[in-house]
Amino acid sequence: MLRASQNYVHAAEKGMTIFELAPSKTVYDREQWMPLLAWLSSARSIPSIT
Repeated sequence: MLRASQNYVHAAEKGMTIFELAPSKTVYDREQWMPLLAWLSSARSIPSIT
């Protein structure tokens, strides 16, 4: 679960992602994304064809 953060609102208002905002203001939000991004980059996220 990702925390409810105003950083997402501010990013959306600017047409950006939280990864494009100042790292000092989004450090906690970025940290929450790391496990999800790691999984998406892994072989486990690729569906197997059976």
